[in-house]
Amino acid sequence: LLDLPDGGFSHVFRHSFHLTPVEERMEVEGDGTIRLYELRYESCGVGMPTEVEEGFRLEDGVFVLSMSREFKKIPVMVSPLPGHGIVVDGAFHPFTDWLPTGQQLVLTGRTRPRFHVSRR
Repeated sequence: LLDLPDGGFSHVFRHSFHLTPVEERMEVEGDGTIRLYELRYESCGVGMPTEVEEGFRLEDGVFVLSMSREFKKIPVMVSPLPGHGIVVDGAFHPFTDWLPTGQQLVLTGRTRPRFHVSRR
């Protein structure tokens, strides 16, 4: 379990084709729902979103897509590329701290704004 002091976290990874950083900003709602509210990426092209959901802007050379998608849980395969994990309150937590690459973990929210990583 990781405490979320401000109720939010970012899922970060390197795009498998572009090898550039991607950040998915999320927050845990009061009922434990995880809401993806923003996607940030440096390279626009193959495999990257092209449709505007709630707004699209360029910010200091980074593409920023505003959105609102809700999840009860998010299954994630641990990537062999470095930099795959979550950022909570400015601290990076690599998924490989919990599981080896190629394994699946599941992100779930808790009502206290907390976030839980578990083995499938």
